[in-house]
Formats: sequence, C-alpha cells, structure tokens
Amino acid sequence: MRGKQVIVMLMLIFAISAVSASGASIIVDKAMQQPIPAQPGQTVEVWVNVRNVGGADARDIEIVFEDSHPFRLLSERDRVRNIEVLGTQKDFVIKYTVQVSADAPEGTSNINLRYSIGNFRGETFKLIPVEVKTSEAIAVINRVTQTPSQTAPGEEFQVTISINNIGGSNLRDFTIGLNLERELGPGDMIIRESPFMPRTAGTTKSVNRIQPGQTSEFTFELIANPNAMTSLHKVPVMMRYYDDSGEVQERHDMITLTVNTDFELHVAVDSSELNTNQRRGDVTFIVVNSGLADLKLVNMEILENEDFELISPSNRAYLGSLESDDFDTARFRVNAKAQEQVTFPVTLTFRDSLNNQHTKQFEVVHKLAEPPKNGNGQLIILLVVVLVIGIWYYRRRKKKLLEQEE
Repeated sequence: MRGKQVIVMLMLIFAISAVSASGASIIVDKAMQQPIPAQPGQTVEVWVNVRNVGGADARDIEIVFEDSHPFRLLSERDRVRNIEVLGTQKDFVIKYTVQVSADAPEGTSNINLRYSIGNFRGETFKLIPVEVKTSEAIAVINRVTQTPSQTAPGEEFQVTISINNIGGSNLRDFTIGLNLERELGPGDMIIRESPFMPRTAGTTKSVNRIQPGQTSEFTFELIANPNAMTSLHKVPVMMRYYDDSGEVQERHDMITLTVNTDFELHVAVDSSELNTNQRRGDVTFIVVNSGLADLKLVNMEILENEDFELISPSNRAYLGSLESDDFDTARFRVNAKAQEQVTFPVTLTFRDSLNNQHTKQFEVVHKLAEPPKNGNGQLIILLVVVLVIGIWYYRRRKKKLLEQEE
C-alpha cells in the first residue's frame, strides 16, 4: 500500500516538474459580459480572458465550453478553442454567445469551462460567474373578444381575454378576475350596478405560468342583466401574479362590453283628411319604437310616386329621439291620385345607442275611406218632431189647467 502511495507522489512530482520546467502558467477568468445583468430567455455575450502568468510560452492550450443549466452555447464551432502559443505575460480573449434559459433563477449562475496546457493533459475546471436578473414582469390585455359581439339584455355570452407577457420575467401563479359588482366611470365614480352576471360560479381564472412573449387566453361565461341598458359598459379587470424574484404584482385595467339589440320600428297612418271624394288634405304618420333600444337623431323622409304628389314644402321631418316604447308623429299635405288606396314610401334614418347609423324603408298603405253621409235632413226632421211633441204637450197641459179653474 505504501509503495503505491510513493508511485503516485512521484507521478505528481514529475508532472509538476514538467510544468515548472516549461515555466508556463495560465489564469482563465471573466473579462466582461453584455448585457449586465443577463435576462432569462435572452442571449448574453461573455468575454473570457486567458493570461499566461508564467515565465515561458504556453503552448497548445485547449479550452472547452460545457453546457450547464441555465446556459447553453449557441455556436458549436466555439465549443473547443485552441491557442497554439501564448507568450509570457500575454492575454488571449475568447468571446462566447450564450443562450440563457427562460426559467433561469435570479442571481449568479456559472458557465463551466475546462482547459489544459500542452502535453500536460491534466484538466482544470473554471467557473465563470454570470449575473442573471429577471426584468419587470408586465401583463397587458392584448385582445378582448365578445361572442356574440352585440349581446341583448337577458342573453348569455362569452368573453375571452388574451393576456400577453411583454416583460422579461415569467408571470407565475397568474390570476385574472372580473369585477361584476358595479360599473365605474371617470375617477372611479360608481355609475350603476353592473349590467352583467356570471353564468357559472366564479369570475376568476388562473394559470401556473405565462412566459415572456407568451399569450394566454381566459374565457368567462356571463349573462347580460335583463334590465341592462343598451350601451357600452366598462368592466374592471384585476390581475395578480408573481415575478421570477418572488415579488407579487397587481395590475388593474378596464375592458368594454357591448349590450345592444335589434331595433323594432313601425310606421302607419295615424289620421288622414283624404277620402274617395276629397283628394287633397293632411296625412299624419305615426312612428313607434317597440324595441328595447333607444334611438336618436330620427329623420323621416317621404317620397312621391304615381299614387300621390306632395304639397308640403318639404318631404322631410325631424323626430329627434325615440326611447323604447315611445312614438312620435309627422304630418304632410298631399294630393292623392290613386282612387282607392295610396302607398307612401317612407324612409327613416337614425342612430342607435352605440351611435351606429341605420336606414330603414317602409311601404305604408293607406286605404281611402268613403266620405261621411249628409245628416242635415235627418236633423231637421228630428227637430220638427220634437217641436210638434212640445206644442202638443203644451196645449194639453193648458187645457187641463182651464178645466180645473171651471
């Protein structure tokens, strides 16, 4: 046993004497890195300095880069670097481009190098420290999709919110929630109770992690309140997550959801001076909003055809706003050409509660009535009968009074 120890010691002495005889000795260390700090998921450039601190030239230097988490060499041709001769007190700089893993921990991690000199193949390992720091974790709402895009009061719908991680840090234990308790206005002023309710239990969604540059989608099942106003409604959104350093982050934002419904309008003749004998007169039209949506900037236009000609100075009438279950009227003076019925082409232009402009056309058919019969003769006959009865009653009463006096 002792003989083996002696042999090992002699071999070490021989190796040391060989290196000493050459007089070469190198030091491998980090010169710089860019950027400082390195960021997870990004690349970092690391410059390594090789210096010969011995008294003789160092020959056949071999330096090998070994991948180790969280670092990976991008170019395989840089994996093994050879230096034929490095003079005494001289330096040689090697540049490495390194990929940093997306889940790299924050702090200092090491690049592993091993190197050897000349015929002395004893390898030395060197740890090159690289500073890693996660950048700010930033979650932003990338897109909001409402299905259907216009939801009527009382209807069910889906809202899908796309969250994009635009920061350099992972979003860990990410949670997103909708505040359906109330609707907020400017300065967080409470306008009214929320027009939306969850269709299924819960208004929060979560995911374990959203990596930098990644987008995740979250879908909520909702119902529009039957009494919800047809309008654009703002809903507060809360996001809560941890960055790679373990620090908790909270962000608050707003999304806009639409409550709207198809309009229902009816146009008819409300009253008319026209009949089969009287061809000229006023016609009053009634416009009824029987839908759930309020309408505004309502204009009415009537166009001439072969059934009539317009006598009014204008063929337009401004009705203004028509709330749900409301009506208004417009009167035009016309000269009827048709014998039994007149068809009036009517066009309504208006804007809904979302300020979308609409045009709707109607064909209003008005049947001409018979003229009223002359009732003057019957009235005269009635008056004569009443007069005769009155005279008869007067004379009879007078006769009875005279007989009583006798």
